[in-house]
Amino acid sequence: MIDKKTYDLLNVQFNKELYSSSLYRNMSALVASWGMPGFSHWLNCHSEEELLHAKAFYDYMLSQDVIPIVTAMPYPEVKAKDYLTITMEAKEFEIKTTQDIHEIVDYSHKSKDYATMEFLQMFVREQVEEVDLFNELEDKFKLAKNGGGIYVLDNELGKRDKETKIG
Repeated sequence: MIDKKTYDLLNVQFNKELYSSSLYRNMSALVASWGMPGFSHWLNCHSEEELLHAKAFYDYMLSQDVIPIVTAMPYPEVKAKDYLTITMEAKEFEIKTTQDIHEIVDYSHKSKDYATMEFLQMFVREQVEEVDLFNELEDKFKLAKNGGGIYVLDNELGKRDKETKIG
């Protein structure tokens, strides 16, 4: 059984993962409206991956005999005006998510909740990959912008496999 603070931290993160999925789905719709179906597909796949993250938190919480609660979320507004800005905003969002995961890991360590610490290790690894993914995408967009290869890059992004996994 997990303590109240761990429950609260996990439930907040569960909801943040749902928010993340909605954020990436909104980003996907926006870039689709810009005529970038490949990038839209890529972001949509990322949205699906975030749902898998939420499901992992949901399942873990149930396994610990606590009930995950979906709370009201703010609308994930996307204000970016171009593909590079969206990518940079997504990277900053993933950096913040990394900090959030680390906060839960820190508390789990302090409270000697080894089961939660073990569960969270896949998210620690995942966040390293997420930030790296958006760093790489940002670099590719900068290169494509300088060389006029946005169409080619959009086609590459459209080939992202819908199969997503965590851990």
